[in-house]
Amino acid sequence: MIVLGILCLIIMVFILLNYRYKNSFYYQNLVEFENRPVRKIYWSDKIKMVNLGSVHARFAFQYFKNEGVSLARAPQSLYYDIQLLENYSKHIPRDTIVVAFFPIFLFALKNYTSLNQIAKYYYELPKDRIEKYSLLKYIIAVKYPILYAGKKAIYSIVNRKIDSEWSYQKCVVSEERLKKIAQEHCDVWKKQFQLENLTDADTTHLIPCFEYNRKLLERLVDKCKAQGWKLVFVTGPMARQMNEMFSEKFLQNFYYSNFQDIAEKNNVLHLDYRLDDTFQDDNNLFWNGVDWLSETGRRVFMEKLENDLYKNGYWEGDQP
Repeated sequence: MIVLGILCLIIMVFILLNYRYKNSFYYQNLVEFENRPVRKIYWSDKIKMVNLGSVHARFAFQYFKNEGVSLARAPQSLYYDIQLLENYSKHIPRDTIVVAFFPIFLFALKNYTSLNQIAKYYYELPKDRIEKYSLLKYIIAVKYPILYAGKKAIYSIVNRKIDSEWSYQKCVVSEERLKKIAQEHCDVWKKQFQLENLTDADTTHLIPCFEYNRKLLERLVDKCKAQGWKLVFVTGPMARQMNEMFSEKFLQNFYYSNFQDIAEKNNVLHLDYRLDDTFQDDNNLFWNGVDWLSETGRRVFMEKLENDLYKNGYWEGDQP
């Protein structure tokens, strides 16, 4: 009886801690950061645009006039871009603009595999759209997320208020600090993708990933054609300090060569804001200083994007 009593107590404490964790400021901010829907997405008749993408797109798109839906999740691979788009296709009418937002390292990644990166899809997608779906992973991800929280489980006990990254307005730091932030980002990417540098590194080992994502991109193009959607490829803005980390030769081989020919062959518009003058030296447009847009940055970016879509005949109705 004593053992049973102790076991019941442990279970009760676990359930309480899990409940507190799911209601903590940290966990709620994580949900917002990921852009995980907390309720059913509202698909109105006014929607003109749907965007895909990963973290950069998560912080680039905000539909201030409720004329679009963001399917960007943080982080997200091209595989799940397509899974989400296909999952919601019945809600997306013909002539909707579909923006495929390509971060620099998108084509070097096949997919995310750790539960903390894919848990969000267990809330949103049917199991046949989740790679290597597992009932155990579903139970952990949806019912008991404290089991994959690691050290963050402490927030089930210490629930201090944490500001959401979505609300961050600007980055007021020195030029030296901005360069360090850009370098830190690049160091992570070099380690993740096994690159010696970002100027002339050998990328032969990434060719299977490039080929895998090019096939997915062809699938995306075919899906948009079949549905009558207007597909647009977008390269997002980056600050000067981040752009200086790359050589143009590297970017051509590593990034642009993976989709430019597909765009040309299928007459897909490509809008490139990477070197846009507006974003080069105004770091207040990025809440992290170099590539994740603040609310002000989102307003500037969305205005530019919508006007460019209008000029190219994609945006119907009055000029935004």
